Amino acid sequence: MQYHFPYDYLESIEIPDKNLIGIFEAGHEKPTASSAEIVTEALKNPIGASPLSELARKATRALILCD
Repeated sequence: MQYHFPYDYLESIEIPDKNLIGIFEAGHEKPTASSAEIVTEALKNPIGASPLSELARKATRALILCD
C-alpha cells in the first residue's frame, strides 16, 4: 500500500500489505471548556505531579513548555 502523509513536506511511503495492521487517526472532540479554563485546570491538577503552585512555591519565575 502506498501511504500519503497529510503533510506537504513528507514523501509518501510504501508499506507491504503483510506489515499493515491498519491506519488509525485521533478523534475530533469538541472542547468542554475554553482554552484558558483547560490550561488553568491542568496546572492546578497535573497528571503524576504536584501542582505548579507547590513546585514553584519559592520561585520568582517559571517556564512552561507545551507540546
